[in-house]
Amino acid sequence: MTLLGLALGGALGTLCRYGINIFFQGLLKPTTLAGFPLGTMVVNVAGSFLLALLLFQSRIELPGALRIAIAAGFLGALTTFSTFEFEADQLLR
Repeated sequence: MTLLGLALGGALGTLCRYGINIFFQGLLKPTTLAGFPLGTMVVNVAGSFLLALLLFQSRIELPGALRIAIAAGFLGALTTFSTFEFEADQLLR
């Protein structure tokens, strides 16, 4: 059950990251920031905040499998630093 939750959370996190990137690319297209990976930066900052909130908030009681699915699966896939690195490298080139 833990592996299924992890896989499902990862798939949903990846789809959310992609959708947010597309949204921000559409917003920035007519501006001078058009090549900046703003969507990835936003999800990395927001996801890191949510992960810290989830892990350090003792009032949030979640079963172990659900906590792993959310923290490692969804938020882990959402906040992929390697995506930001790749997009920043593309911008610099």
